[in-house]
Amino acid sequence: MKIVLFVFQLLSLNAFSQNADSIISKASLYNTVSFLSSDSLKGRLTGSLSSTIAANFIKEYFKENNVRPISVFPDYYDSFKLPRNIQGLNVIGAVPGYGSDSLIIISAHYDHIGKGKTYLTQKDTKKNDDIYNGANDNATGVAAMLEIAKYYAVNRQNYYTILFVAFSAEELGMIGSAHFINNMENPGVIKAVINLEMLGRPDNTKQCFYAGIVSPKIIRGFNKNVKKNYKQRNFLVEDIYPEQKLDLRSDHYSFMYKVPAAFTIMATSPYDEHYHSVTDEVATIDFDFLLEVTNKIATCIKYFGN
Repeated sequence: MKIVLFVFQLLSLNAFSQNADSIISKASLYNTVSFLSSDSLKGRLTGSLSSTIAANFIKEYFKENNVRPISVFPDYYDSFKLPRNIQGLNVIGAVPGYGSDSLIIISAHYDHIGKGKTYLTQKDTKKNDDIYNGANDNATGVAAMLEIAKYYAVNRQNYYTILFVAFSAEELGMIGSAHFINNMENPGVIKAVINLEMLGRPDNTKQCFYAGIVSPKIIRGFNKNVKKNYKQRNFLVEDIYPEQKLDLRSDHYSFMYKVPAAFTIMATSPYDEHYHSVTDEVATIDFDFLLEVTNKIATCIKYFGN
């Protein structure tokens, strides 16, 4: 089935815009990361019951915060088949724009690599801990995406429609995002894909960096918006770890060369000691930093309304 995107246009705009700081909260970020990375979700292995519980959490967050479904997926779910008779489940919500039929996509993958010896990993279990909680990878990206969705749903002043997509099966090779773009009837309406990944444990530079395809003009516009609101000159910098080929390793990759801009924003080093480890737990997350970054990314995206 080809995906034909349609969302109802907003009937009115808010008379004023609230700052991201007044809507996005550290408590909400913590609650999302804590739930998604809890031991009870057993590492959110793609296709598992735990990953379905995580998907439902995201869906309910969308519903509670007036982030709307698109017509082809009225239940927010875009399901697809994977090898080993596994079902993947993307979760899609929208904040309709007031001025254009074009789209901006904000995404983050929500499932992870499970527990113990799974089809994705056979390493790094401990005597009393075999759960790959994935707090930073990528519960932090999902938490930031959900807060940004809430912010835009409250303000309702975005010129372009924004799709918020929690992708499945990123750890299997970006299969959920590839399914989405390959089944889209009109991919030309996508102006940009901004993927959020591992935002909760900054490296020593304490900067966000980007990987993928994006024009210097967009990055300058993002940084200008942040400087105007937060007095930080260079919020986003070019990929600090080019040798790691991060431009090939997250869900933006499925959109590269198919849309004008497709890139991932990150804050954590790919050499991070907790990466794909059972030690990637909520206690390792810097929530003050995550709050700051989420506010600034929400502010960056306003560039597309200028």
